Amino acid sequence: MSNCIGTWVLIPELCHYSKGHPPDAGRYEIGMIDGRFVFVIQSEKDGQPVRSDFSAPANGEAEETHIPGLTHVSVQAVDDATLDSSAFAGDRRMAYARRRVSPDGQLLSVFMENNLPSGAVQIYQVYKRA
Repeated sequence: MSNCIGTWVLIPELCHYSKGHPPDAGRYEIGMIDGRFVFVIQSEKDGQPVRSDFSAPANGEAEETHIPGLTHVSVQAVDDATLDSSAFAGDRRMAYARRRVSPDGQLLSVFMENNLPSGAVQIYQVYKRA
């Protein structure tokens, strides 16, 4: 079972974006349902709500996705404190994220890299357990 599972609240002042700025607020939910990791990510940026959600088998196998512009996603628990995911368009990896829980279980760091037509964007976020 992954220590990443839970509800997390964004700490905007500890976030770094290679382009743009972090959301004003955010909530990150990671669950496990029927052998699948389930993600619900909500944020508010410049007064506008943003929501994304996806799920994938917990065994690391790639699975087709409903996310526009992508063909499949995979999620893998590297260890009890680390959870990786990748999203692909065909053979090209378009997004990668690594989530890591602090030893005391109270903080979640998230590193993301998105490969956009305008270039790669790196994002580093920190959340506290709700």
